[in-house]
Parts: sequence; structure tokens; C-alpha cells
Amino acid sequence: LERGSKGAAGLLPMAIQRGNVAIVTALLESPELTRAQIRPALAGAKKVNNPEIIALIEKKLAAMPVESAPVGVSVERATLQSYVGSYRNDEAGAAITVALNGDQLTLTPPGGGGVTMTLVATSPTSFRVAEREGLIINFEGRGGMIERAVAVIGNTPQVWTRVATAP
Repeated sequence: LERGSKGAAGLLPMAIQRGNVAIVTALLESPELTRAQIRPALAGAKKVNNPEIIALIEKKLAAMPVESAPVGVSVERATLQSYVGSYRNDEAGAAITVALNGDQLTLTPPGGGGVTMTLVATSPTSFRVAEREGLIINFEGRGGMIERAVAVIGNTPQVWTRVATAP
């Protein structure tokens, strides 16, 4: 890394998980890191409860320029409301939750630990995750009923089936 190697974003979660303060410090010096890559790292550090690493990451975030508000497509509130709910992926044995806060859709990932991610509309049915570069969530269904959320990263889809709510 000191000689310009790339890949800090991929190594950061592993260094945090292992509690390696020296490596985390070196990785945070990488100019390639973005706020969108560091925010999940902060959530990971809080999950493993390492105060020293949490402080390092918070300091890095504070030193970075603030991003402008994500720009997206305008989607009617009723449409956004139709996406709200829990979605399960049996293969992963996990669930995600989509919520509507004001006029903003958010997603809580599996084992989210209180972390929510902002969904920015790119079309009425497709959203990019502001905090995860390259992650797209598409809502699909038929007859006006949303049946699934399909998470796509690197052209690899992962289907999350809507969990029926009790009447």
C-alpha cells in the first residue's frame, strides 16, 4: 500500500475483523477509498466493538469532503410504499428490510446492527445503494404486487422473496 498498491477497500473489512490497528491505519491512508466504502467499514468496526479502530475510521470520515446529496429519479410515494417490507433469501438464510422514511427508501441489510442504507431511484423500480458502490436493488412483481427484490452487484443477481405480512 505504501508503494501505491490498490485494493484497500477489499482489505479493510478483513483488517477490521482481525482487529489489526496497524493495517487499518495503513489502509485508511489510501487515496482510493471513498466515503461509500468507509461507511460500511465503520459499521463493521462497531460490530466487532473495537474503539481504537472506530476512532480511526471516524477520524478518516471527518477529514473527507462531504458528498453532495444523491441525485435520483423522482418516484411517487405510493410506489415507494409498495416496496416497504421484509424480503428473505433462503439460500443465504437471511432477510433484508426495506423502509420508507419520509420520501426516502432505506434498506437494512442482514445482521444490519442498526445500519441502514439509502436507496436512490434510477427508475421507478430500480435503485442504487448510496453506501455500496455498484449495488443495485430492483423491485419486481406482477399485477401491481411486489414479489421480490433482486440485488445485483457485478452482474450477479441475488433474489430476495417478499415475506408475507400477517393480516
